[in-house]
Amino acid sequence: EEQSAGVFITKIDLYFYKKAASLPITVQIREVENGLPTKTVLPYGTKTLFPAAINVSTTSAATATTFTFDSPIFLKNYKDYCVVVMPAGMSE
Repeated sequence: EEQSAGVFITKIDLYFYKKAASLPITVQIREVENGLPTKTVLPYGTKTLFPAAINVSTTSAATATTFTFDSPIFLKNYKDYCVVVMPAGMSE
């Protein structure tokens, strides 16, 4: 159980049925505490895409939208994390 053990992630695929015409979507990788997302966003753990880069599909899981982070994100073993998806205009 080495403290520095874990994995790196570089991207995440999400699937969308609809998108706004002009508003972006932000994805964050956050720490979890007591089963709930915290406000602690991991370093490089935020990526925003605008509608031109967001794929939509009316069939289930036909076309992914890939959010590629600016740098690899380190996830420690034995720690919980979550993916937070925030459409523009939404408050936390």
